[in-house]
Amino acid sequence: DPLALADAMVGLKAPSQSEQRRLLSGDWRLCDSDAGDILVQFGTGLHGLPFTEMRHLFLSLRTGSKQLRAVEVLSMGPMEKVTSVLKGIVQVREDSLDLKYTGMVDKDGADTKQERRGESRSLVAQPLFVGQKALVLKIAPSPDRRGGFAIFEREE
Repeated sequence: DPLALADAMVGLKAPSQSEQRRLLSGDWRLCDSDAGDILVQFGTGLHGLPFTEMRHLFLSLRTGSKQLRAVEVLSMGPMEKVTSVLKGIVQVREDSLDLKYTGMVDKDGADTKQERRGESRSLVAQPLFVGQKALVLKIAPSPDRRGGFAIFEREE
């Protein structure tokens, strides 16, 4: 239950902004979230297509260089692993984590043809907890999405 999780997080001591920035930096795997709406905010939204299922979602946050990568692994009908990589900018603020997706890249990091110049989309999240192994985010609602909660586990 997301509300029970939020209530449990309220009593935890928040790290300083520099410590939070250090802890956020790294590779994270989505373990759990509430509504499928969250997956649209973090990924491409392709999981909403018929016969398509989200297998994994990874976030790679590099707070020092402000780089963001979101790797989405889907199962689409007979194709078991369809991978999309979104690139963007991550900014750590006092009480929020701002993710701005600016395009898609291939496995080598080169921009793909699907990218539309000048288009971007953003996601604002409040880190309820960030530690060595876990990250809990409360995603703020946007004009077209309702927000929610996401729990990530650090990838080794």
